[in-house]
Amino acid sequence: TENQLTHWSRIGILTGAPDPASAPRQPNAADPDAGTVEQRSRAYLEANCGFCHNPTGNARISGLYLTTSVTEPIQLGICKKPVAAGPAGGGRPHDITPGSVADSLIPYRMEATTPAVAMPQIGRSVVDTHGLALIEEWITEMTGSCD
Repeated sequence: TENQLTHWSRIGILTGAPDPASAPRQPNAADPDAGTVEQRSRAYLEANCGFCHNPTGNARISGLYLTTSVTEPIQLGICKKPVAAGPAGGGRPHDITPGSVADSLIPYRMEATTPAVAMPQIGRSVVDTHGLALIEEWITEMTGSCD
């Protein structure tokens, strides 16, 4: 029942952690009342994809950075052409095409179960239907075009 930061600090696994009450936090992606669809989607992507999709992560070559600190639309995948997906791209023209789930690579890879296509690649054998629905809602709500 002890807060994880407090517990890890107390047993010596973590040093210098902020007080849990003032620690940075993201909205709960599964709670519709915790934030906007965009905020919850970004939190979901950071937790599930950001460990690889960041400037120093294993997926850095993709240029797709999914941590919440990223503010450039192209780095978030909006209207960005996939550069490292190869055959796993599914013919989708962009990582995210505003307003079009069918033209967006991210939900395609999230819903895939074939290991060569599925994202994340490790630790997943089933589709996170709630997470997928959230990302699809976010993309559907986006305005603008990639033209």
